[in-house]
Amino acid sequence: QEQMRAEKQAASQKKLDDTYSKLSDRAKEYLNTLKERYGNMDIYVADDVDDSEAQTIMSSGTKEYSAMIDSETLEAMAADEDVAAGYEELINTSISELEEVKDEFTEKGLNIGAVGISIDDDGKKTYYSIIDDSLSYYDKQLEEAEEKRAKKAEEAKAERKKEQHEEELKREEKAEELEKERKEDEAKRKEFIEKQLKSQHALMTAGTIEELKSKLNGEVDKINTLKQGSVFVGAGIDASA
Repeated sequence: QEQMRAEKQAASQKKLDDTYSKLSDRAKEYLNTLKERYGNMDIYVADDVDDSEAQTIMSSGTKEYSAMIDSETLEAMAADEDVAAGYEELINTSISELEEVKDEFTEKGLNIGAVGISIDDDGKKTYYSIIDDSLSYYDKQLEEAEEKRAKKAEEAKAERKKEQHEEELKREEKAEELEKERKEDEAKRKEFIEKQLKSQHALMTAGTIEELKSKLNGEVDKINTLKQGSVFVGAGIDASA
């Protein structure tokens, strides 16, 4: 997996480098101006980027927001101040919208990673959001459940020492049954979370900010359902803790 990620990162970087090398000097100079003007935004210039490449590129960013522009759009902005002003207004508006989204859904429990936009030569915006690993809640629940199991196992062990041999054998059999059930439940838990939450690590795209919010609300609903604990019945996880 590490090798695959490295290969995807290298391929995406090559696309960025290839696009940049084809830009005019004027466009390169204007790109530098944009990067200075929007210090809290990673600005990428790339052509024909699919969702997988966009996810790889955006997840490598170090700033609060991201913007992806194709080379034709950047050239047009560099060549005409009025065109540039129009697109920069789109960027300004998008930053405000994305800031609101990030604040809102962080409060709702999502670990929002990169958020940003892409702008094509028609002025069409696509909103992006990457949800980082949001399984910390479930990992914590599992850790607490394991600690409770370990404590109970120790108590059972101490109790067994006081019991007659026959009772001890019965308890050992019961412990083996419980361990078998625990392993089965753990396998079910992992399968469920992988199936239900694999989108937590995916790139979300939307044509409008309202559509992006709707998709993120869907993720919030998914997590809230998990937190209710009913999905963990049998796994020994106490969601009320």
